[in-house]
Amino acid sequence: MDKQTSKGQVIKAVRDQFGFTFENSMSFCDFFNDVEMLNETYFSYAMTNAHPDIKKLARFIVPSSNE
Repeated sequence: MDKQTSKGQVIKAVRDQFGFTFENSMSFCDFFNDVEMLNETYFSYAMTNAHPDIKKLARFIVPSSNE
């Protein structure tokens, strides 16, 4: 993967290609490599075992990724 590419850029490209809106986008995240993805999706979820700073960025908290 190109080091200049982020998960957020991919989410935006897929949204643009298929006509989804920000409000119709969803992501599940747990660590700093997911920050851009959180910012590109309205329904942004962090797992309860995610890094505390990631949980602050997400709109919603869901059970641990171990569950």
